Amino acid sequence: MKITTTRVAAFSLSLCFTTLSFAHSGHVHKAPLIACQSLSKGEPCRYMVGKDKIYKGTCQMFEKTLMCVRNQPIEYLSPLTDSKLESIESETLNEQ
Repeated sequence: MKITTTRVAAFSLSLCFTTLSFAHSGHVHKAPLIACQSLSKGEPCRYMVGKDKIYKGTCQMFEKTLMCVRNQPIEYLSPLTDSKLESIESETLNEQ
């Protein structure tokens, strides 16, 4: 019984660590990479996501790749309606 419990616990922990390692396995957008193509590490950068969001940050090195890392609030080019704000808030809460 004790060996089975130990095996189950070890298996459960291995699943947790495997899931965590995939959480940051890649970047979805190419824009952060393109934003820093002609810049150096630490320089300010910016890029657009969609047609209405501007992300601002600094160029940082990750695995020998320079990319723009957001360190400022997202700028919305079009005014946000109450429904858009609620959607963003719920997405943010789900990510945490």
